[in-house]
Amino acid sequence: MSFIIDKLFILKFLKFGVVGVSGMVVDFGITYLCKERLKIHKYLSNAVGFVLAATNNWLLNRIWTFGSSNPQMLAEYLKFFFVSVAGLAINNVFPSIFFA
Repeated sequence: MSFIIDKLFILKFLKFGVVGVSGMVVDFGITYLCKERLKIHKYLSNAVGFVLAATNNWLLNRIWTFGSSNPQMLAEYLKFFFVSVAGLAINNVFPSIFFA
């Protein structure tokens, strides 16, 4: 029984990592496209990239990683999004603490 739980945990962990990498690709790709190709202001480009990456991560984690069937999708998304924004803020306000 313990082996099955560990195997399921490892599988979810790997899926979560793949989703995170896909979010990074979406963020960087959209930001690059907006900023370099479409010549949109860098802050707006970063915001669009972040929002689309966070949305991508929520959707893929909801469907693929965790298989959520929670009918409260908007509430679930907003919680995920605001935690993502908090992480972004912490990373930008205290970068030397986390990335010394």
